[in-house]
Amino acid sequence: MKRSCVYTWDCLSTSLLQGFLRPSVSGVWHSSLTLSFSDLSSAEVAGQKHITAMKTLKMKMLPLLLLATIGLLFPACEGNLNDPDEYPEGVITLKMRNSDNGKTRLVLFGLVDCYIYITPANNFYCYDYSVYSMEICDAGAKKLSTVKNLPTTGWTKELAVIPGHCYVIKCIQDYWDQAIQDYRDGAPKYYKLYVNDFIYSTSGGIIGAEIQYCEWNPNGSSNGNWNW
Repeated sequence: MKRSCVYTWDCLSTSLLQGFLRPSVSGVWHSSLTLSFSDLSSAEVAGQKHITAMKTLKMKMLPLLLLATIGLLFPACEGNLNDPDEYPEGVITLKMRNSDNGKTRLVLFGLVDCYIYITPANNFYCYDYSVYSMEICDAGAKKLSTVKNLPTTGWTKELAVIPGHCYVIKCIQDYWDQAIQDYRDGAPKYYKLYVNDFIYSTSGGIIGAEIQYCEWNPNGSSNGNWNW
């Protein structure tokens, strides 16, 4: 009759040892593996194989479980250009063509004769008229929302277009002061501009850039998203 008990490790190891070292007819011990599982029923042998298979499966699944856990603990750090938290309401996207391919004029501050365009050399150029004075400054490889302070240096009329960089644009309007009979500078106004990427022709040449921009008040304001 087959035994229905479950073998413990001690019982199984003893059976294996006894099956491995068996005496011959002459009384001399010799090695044999023929009876290593002879004392086990077919059900017990199947159970042992199932346990071994489960242990092997667990060992194979462990690295995958560790990778999945790490992925949950450390989400992707790269920003998404279309992330609403990164670019809140008020940001405008524009595909600007350079001077060789249509010359898109980015009109700012509501002034028709005060705008920015991209030159054939792929530089931003500030065009201003009469009493207006407009300049641009490269704030570095930053997102729009991470530029919180005004640059103190680097203001100029023309700068290279660099994908992944944020720029600050300011415009100052002179006005006539009747009391002193002279022109004076008014309060400057600001925009922030971010370059997503260049725009390429079918032949691979640069024909412009895709940008995002918004009006900005670096001192804070209750007017929409000016203060971010």
